[in-house]
Amino acid sequence: MWTWEFWGDTFERAIYTFAEAMLGYLAVNSLADVDWINALSVSGVAFLATVFKCIIVKAVADGKEKMSVGYADAQKERDEELPK
Repeated sequence: MWTWEFWGDTFERAIYTFAEAMLGYLAVNSLADVDWINALSVSGVAFLATVFKCIIVKAVADGKEKMSVGYADAQKERDEELPK
């Protein structure tokens, strides 16, 4: 988790999420009436949520713990494909 590649990928995802949240906010408000503090707040929270999600997913993947049913199913399939 403490590699430049991980953090580069994480911040790239977070920046995309920030932009998507900002565009979504602007889509429902007219440009003349935008509350920019609120727009930046919403986008900033989306940015932080993405960073936290990347950290959690990486920690779970490194620990080989089950995070969800989908992850558990994928892990089970992968284990079954390994030669015994």
